[in-house]
Amino acid sequence: MENRVKATFVSSIILYSARYRQRMLGEYDPDRLLADWWRALEFFFCRTCFQGRRDEVSEGAFREVVAVRGEQFSGKDSMERYGMASTI
Repeated sequence: MENRVKATFVSSIILYSARYRQRMLGEYDPDRLLADWWRALEFFFCRTCFQGRRDEVSEGAFREVVAVRGEQFSGKDSMERYGMASTI
């Protein structure tokens, strides 16, 4: 009985993870995220900035984070400093 309960539980997790990927991650291409570090960082910011706040507040936080990071990583010299020259 216990193994059947565990199997049902695991099956439910798999089902809901597939739904989550379709609904929440469907617009993202994993290959592009692996190849483009800036897109991957934006993906991360999207997931962390929109946690538990009103959309307007989250959108403002996201824009500010991207603006600060954009200034920090803009330009070839800055990219080389952070070991990311191969991705430009």
